Amino acid sequence: MPMSERGTIRNLTYTRQRADFRGLRFGTITPTDVDGSIEFEGRCCIFMETKHGDADLPTGQRLWLERNCDKWGDNGIVLVVRNAEVANGSPTYRIGELPVVEYRHACKWKTPKKRAICVRWIERFASARLGRDVRAEGSSELAATSIITSTPLGFEAVTEIEVPF
Repeated sequence: MPMSERGTIRNLTYTRQRADFRGLRFGTITPTDVDGSIEFEGRCCIFMETKHGDADLPTGQRLWLERNCDKWGDNGIVLVVRNAEVANGSPTYRIGELPVVEYRHACKWKTPKKRAICVRWIERFASARLGRDVRAEGSSELAATSIITSTPLGFEAVTEIEVPF
């Protein structure tokens, strides 16, 4: 069986199915999903959540993200990205190319002053935490990627993400 490329959807048919959490309610507690997380060497953790259109984080999901991020202290961050082009006909979207519209770090939610794409936040955060340069494979290709704002904002265009990593 051929090995699929890491980070790609292995079976698109399964991703089109929806998980049904019926029968998993415990009072007011029900399961939540998270779109992604990356843990680097047990030293830092990044949680990613995508919201589509103008949807907000539901209370339960926000609490889960807060509590799990906060357990990492300054070494944890939540990145909320926005997929504004919900109905563009494509069955997939790249989280790394979406703009971060909200984040949680050091036990506080904030709105970025400048919108940078998710992969740039991850690279900057992980680099600061690990004390070495961390770059995603194919990262240079994303520098020219247009995000959902009036102009493309790659890493080169955003000199400082205001989180004190």
